[in-house]
Amino acid sequence: MKILLSKQKKFLVKDTSKDFHTKDGIIKLKYFNKSKVKTNKKVEFSILDPQFIDFYEKIKRGAQIISLKDIGAIITGTGINKESKVLDAGSGSGALSCYLAHIVKEVITYDIEDTAIKTTKENIKFLDLKNIKIKKKNICKEISEKNLDLITLDLKEPWNALSTAHKALKNGAFLVIYTPQITQALSCVNKIKNKFIHIKTKESAEREWRLEGKIAKPITPLISHTGFLTFLRKV
Repeated sequence: MKILLSKQKKFLVKDTSKDFHTKDGIIKLKYFNKSKVKTNKKVEFSILDPQFIDFYEKIKRGAQIISLKDIGAIITGTGINKESKVLDAGSGSGALSCYLAHIVKEVITYDIEDTAIKTTKENIKFLDLKNIKIKKKNICKEISEKNLDLITLDLKEPWNALSTAHKALKNGAFLVIYTPQITQALSCVNKIKNKFIHIKTKESAEREWRLEGKIAKPITPLISHTGFLTFLRKV
């Protein structure tokens, strides 16, 4: 496999045993061993080896997936690493589970919907991840795993999982709750009682810029609200 990268476009080429056709022209098979190439329409592409993010961007999406900026906030806000064990519920399309599995030792993901489980399995297979377990299970009723370093919740009523999450986490470990509405986050914080400390609730902003010659200007609108992240720690 190869990545074709120009200033405006990126292609993941799965089959490099034949010519690759794009709207910007054709890249001949014989050029796939080079680092740069021009199509017959004179559009230049760099030819690269694909990395995890290139495959991740191609995963199947059923439910709306959590954004990369929010995944980044979870990783940096909790300090998870290659020794961490994480539980993610609900799976949705498996996007968060898959990205975390690329970083941590083990991920377990719960969901109660067959469609979500099916999509998650397909994405795990596509990304060739070996450290994720999928369970059809309601996290609000029971968590089999213990001594977890992080639990993430993307549920309609996440406050219903506070008790089970508390029992499954290590002392001092994190519970991160993703909610589209601030009222959901407020309900969670108001119900933690003496089980957790509320560290923060935040939303992340992101904007890309165009840098070329003397030009430096935003090329996308400011992407602010995709959801709220509430960070709790077990006490």
